Amino acid sequence: MAKINASPAVLERVARQLTDIAGDITTQQKRVLGTRESVGSAWKSQYTPLYLEDVGRVCTKLGGTSDRVHEIARQLRSTAAEIRRLERELAEKNRASR
Repeated sequence: MAKINASPAVLERVARQLTDIAGDITTQQKRVLGTRESVGSAWKSQYTPLYLEDVGRVCTKLGGTSDRVHEIARQLRSTAAEIRRLERELAEKNRASR
């Protein structure tokens, strides 16, 4: 049987970092949306609708990226919890077999 060395503490630390990154992405998404609104009301050009459409797509993609990063962080936390549970079960089995 292959042995995987996965540290729950490391997984949880990475999950926290990913959650922070997802929050940063969401913050930038809000800034881009604010800029979009300002440009939409101030910039009167034939290209304004195209620009606003492109910025809208960028914001949608930023939101999706943030959601995916949050999901990865959730999965890492879940994996860390499962590793801890398995470690407890193994320790209990080892104590019981002595």
